Amino acid sequence: MSKRIIIYLLIFHSFLFLSASDKVFRYTYNADFPSYGIAGTETIDGNYLTVGNAELYIRTDSIVLDCEDCTIPYDTLTFDVITSDILLLKLNTSGDTIWTKKIGEQGNERVLSFCETKDRNIMICTTDSFDNGVVMKLDNNGKQIWNNIYPDHLPKALFEVDNIFYVAGTTSYLVNGNSDIYLQKLDNDGNQFWLKYFGENGNDPELNGTFQDVFQSGCIGVDNNIFLAGENQGKISWYYIDKITGNLLESGKYGNEGKVNVRKVIFTGNIYSVLYNALTMPVTTTQPHLIEINAADYSVHEIDLSQIDGYTGTSLTLSKNNNYVISAVKNNNIREYNTSYFILANNAGIKSFIKGYTYESTDFIYPVNINTTSDNELIVSGVNGQNKLTFQKELINDTLSSDVKNSQTDKLKIFPNPANDFISVLIPEHSESKINITDLSGKLIYSTTSYEPSLIINLTRIKSGVYILNVNTNNTVYYDKLIINN
Repeated sequence: MSKRIIIYLLIFHSFLFLSASDKVFRYTYNADFPSYGIAGTETIDGNYLTVGNAELYIRTDSIVLDCEDCTIPYDTLTFDVITSDILLLKLNTSGDTIWTKKIGEQGNERVLSFCETKDRNIMICTTDSFDNGVVMKLDNNGKQIWNNIYPDHLPKALFEVDNIFYVAGTTSYLVNGNSDIYLQKLDNDGNQFWLKYFGENGNDPELNGTFQDVFQSGCIGVDNNIFLAGENQGKISWYYIDKITGNLLESGKYGNEGKVNVRKVIFTGNIYSVLYNALTMPVTTTQPHLIEINAADYSVHEIDLSQIDGYTGTSLTLSKNNNYVISAVKNNNIREYNTSYFILANNAGIKSFIKGYTYESTDFIYPVNINTTSDNELIVSGVNGQNKLTFQKELINDTLSSDVKNSQTDKLKIFPNPANDFISVLIPEHSESKINITDLSGKLIYSTTSYEPSLIINLTRIKSGVYILNVNTNNTVYYDKLIINN
């Protein structure tokens, strides 16, 4: 497997703050009501399109309740009536508005995903006031061309192949007690070719209740077929589907985390990369995971993200140099503690570049979705600290040497290096230390814990090659390249 470099967009208070000069532009939807961004993309004409939802206050209502147990015979419940509308905005290369469009009536319309079509129109997946799924096509000025309503279906992703559209989502569990992942094939006018369902029926043999297959993300894969991923009873479930017939070609499951949530799937170089979160103890804490599913044999390789336990991954994309870019947040249960950062690291988890925003800063953005542009810059869709849809374009440092260098060579000592049978490691700080050796794909080869200032490692069972040795002690990671010649 080829070596990959990972860029993390995370939260961590002790790191350096992002300079304003790194932002190409920042757009905020400054209306009198709350709003938040869902996704954004660079358009075919070189501009930008972003979508989101607006929360609109309509009125304050009250209900008189008959309360038999109350000392007062009647009680009044007062509440605000809030509805949601869909926002579409097209921006130029400076972040200035070309046009805006608000879709919705006095109901609850919400956009879930969108894509720009090859003919420069727009397709969006939404829900309406009755929780029906809606697939809608708009022209390049946001004017509706057609819309289809699908009761008991929640469309969440769109893919275009050769002027044909594929809609993926989840069926409602209210229909028969269980939900399935579905894939629908439409022509350019919204006419349906087929609608296929994927998942398990009946009762779960290990849990009380029914099967719940929930679609969460997908992508176009090998031979332009469709790859879908979601969650099934605490495991990642995935389906590889033929684009012509809708027949299932391959499927699989991964993990046993108890509760998982797939954030995004991307495909490159014969690899399906899946970013997902898993609940850890305590249950309010999450751990992001990044796995690579090989399209040739469907083997799974997990990249070590253990150093960012307690973070929540939000989105995934690739840079021009085929590096991962991950967005994540920390303390997302307490919004005022959120802070966002860029962290550049290789697949051994070695950090070398850190930038970020604090929640209190006027530059703060909660990243919901990220993508990279044709000029290898990062576009971020989300919401700022004032509950306003925010869309910005960032510069990213996408240059890392393929050779691993230790930023603290005066502290970590490995000898001999290159080595044959054994190495001695002098640990910088005398405390409990976790020592890992990984190959250049990120696979863990050796791991131990030491409480001594030095240790000897037997290398006789490790194949010749180039590896990364890292020592994690007192929340500091030291690392160096290790060459083994057996």
